Amino acid sequence: MDQIDDLTRLITGAQDGLRTLIERSKQEGQQAGEVKSALTGLTGRAVSKDGGITVTVDSSGVPTALELSPAVGRLGPHQLAGEIMTCLRHAQAALAKTAEEQFRGNPLGERFAHGLAGRFPPPAAEPVTGPQEVPIGQLHAEAAAPIHTKAAAPIHTKATAPVQAAATAPPPAPVRTPRPVRAPEPEEPDDDFADRGVFQNPDRREHRRG
Repeated sequence: MDQIDDLTRLITGAQDGLRTLIERSKQEGQQAGEVKSALTGLTGRAVSKDGGITVTVDSSGVPTALELSPAVGRLGPHQLAGEIMTCLRHAQAALAKTAEEQFRGNPLGERFAHGLAGRFPPPAAEPVTGPQEVPIGQLHAEAAAPIHTKAAAPIHTKATAPVQAAATAPPPAPVRTPRPVRAPEPEEPDDDFADRGVFQNPDRREHRRG
């Protein structure tokens, strides 16, 4: 008898678990239907600051519409492309925010919205590239502030020894011109040898003979 009661309770518990599973499946199916129905019309939309660019995206974040006004004619190609991409990121972030608000309380929808928020986070603030405005009071305060200048360090110069004048070179010694050597005068023959031998003049000898 106890075994029959245990078997009955086991069957009853299984039936209750099955009913719970069926109910949960129905709820999840209903939630899935709601999410699917909501996704059909879920979009994100963003407009540029000057109103010249409008971008619309579908539930997956894919752009489905791009509207440009005549005001964008003043933009160059690169600047226009950058403005469109910025507007697209804002539209995708708007999609994630709309999904979070619309699927609040729906577990399946909340998981979907959480996935969109991870894919399309809010864009970071754009850096200011133009001239910044300074309050007039701050401008006057900066103009009135004394300007501290750092004194220049003294320049130390090294004294140089006076350059001594070069010693005057002694005057060159006078050049002495050698005296010319006089040639010796020819000597006259000795009279003792005048009448002798070959040194005697033949004409003179004939004169003496006559």
